[in-house]
Amino acid sequence: MIKENDTKKGFFIVLDSCNGAGKSTQIKCLKERLEALDYDVITTREPGGTPGAEQVRELLVTGDPDRWDKISEIMLFSAARRNHVETLIKPSLAAGKIVLCDRFVPSTIAYQGFGRGVALDTIKHITKMAIGDFEPDLTFLFFIDPKVGLQRAASRRGHEMRFESLDMDFHRRVQDGYDYVLREGNREGSISRHHKYQAVSIHDRTIETVTEILLATILRRIIQDQPTLIRHLRVVFEATPNDSTLTPGQQPHHLHVGDGVSVVCHDPTLLTATAEIHPGGDADQKRDIPFNLCNTEPSVDKP
Repeated sequence: MIKENDTKKGFFIVLDSCNGAGKSTQIKCLKERLEALDYDVITTREPGGTPGAEQVRELLVTGDPDRWDKISEIMLFSAARRNHVETLIKPSLAAGKIVLCDRFVPSTIAYQGFGRGVALDTIKHITKMAIGDFEPDLTFLFFIDPKVGLQRAASRRGHEMRFESLDMDFHRRVQDGYDYVLREGNREGSISRHHKYQAVSIHDRTIETVTEILLATILRRIIQDQPTLIRHLRVVFEATPNDSTLTPGQQPHHLHVGDGVSVVCHDPTLLTATAEIHPGGDADQKRDIPFNLCNTEPSVDKP
């Protein structure tokens, strides 16, 4: 959540991982699905996202791997990030948009911290100087074997290969960094009552399956954490007869899922039911969307 701006109206989502895990593909898919639900979506990336930050990106992701020492590198990343956050991300969130970003602070911890060996306290200090307490509402961490990811990245044959050209030991350390982010980030807690980092395994999963998993999590979290983004909509959700939130014979069944948001289930005996969410807004704005409202989060897991 954005701690510096309580009036924030949008929702900030980050997809982060080692190279070649499919983040960019999923951002495109999620943008299409969310826009089909009438959400205003901005897609962006790090480093980059704004004209100034894109110029810094060129310095960081091209050329010889040793063109910058590790401290110069993290300061360049942080300068680009500040410009990105202040110029694009914050204004988009203030306008009520969903922002999908390819990489954010977890990449800095993984690549510059674990990969390059920059002390984590140094990263924390520089990041604090750059963006204060600003952080995403939700971060998906994709997990893939680093060797497979590098093979996928190499198949793109682009010119942005500065990090991809580093040895496998570096990339395995980067993977350790993402493990650390997932473990320690969720242990520290968050303003949200849910884990702010969600691990996603793409092993043996189709692009479409991964998109459905991500979309279900995003919609649930928007309802729970930012219900002002929702108007009047219909939600289809899955539940088992033994789900404690659904008691057969009670019609309608009310399920509280967030401040000012309740779900009314008209037939809780069904494995698939239709419910209505009434957080206010124009009653004519109704949409049918796939959604999981069981007691637990959708199946987003790490191998």
